[in-house]
Formats: sequence, structure tokens, C-alpha cells
Amino acid sequence: MSRWRCRIAVATTSARRSGVLSRIVGYFSDRGISLHEVHAHHPDNGPAIELVFDAEPDLAQHLVRRLLRQADVQTVDLLPLA
Repeated sequence: MSRWRCRIAVATTSARRSGVLSRIVGYFSDRGISLHEVHAHHPDNGPAIELVFDAEPDLAQHLVRRLLRQADVQTVDLLPLA
């Protein structure tokens, strides 16, 4: 099992609506994945959510594909942590 950092860029219009973070975190919960860190911030290039979690590589890639199907999500960057 590997530790991952997932940066999710959220559409600016979506960031103002309630429930966006809850829906995104729900995908991890549905798979039984505990989050080690959750950071929501608004850098210069738009609102983003960063999550740190442990998962097998195949499951981590599956989560990325699932997140990209959401209207609120613009991009997803997945980085392995040492």
C-alpha cells in the first residue's frame, strides 16, 4: 500500500456551493479509505482540495477517474509520497 497526495482543482462556481467537499470525500469513504489530511484552499489559480491517503495504485487511479467525472472537478493530480 502506498501513500498518495491528491490535489483536486474545483470549478470556481462550484466552490461557493455547499456539499462539494462532502461529495468528494464521500468517494473515499465509499471505498473504506481513511484520509490522513484534508486541506481546502484558494490559491491564485483557483479553489483546490488536497487529500492525503493510503491505497493500492490501482485503487488510487480508479478514484482519480471517478473524481474526473464530477461536474465540480476540473483537474486531479495524484502524487505518490515517500
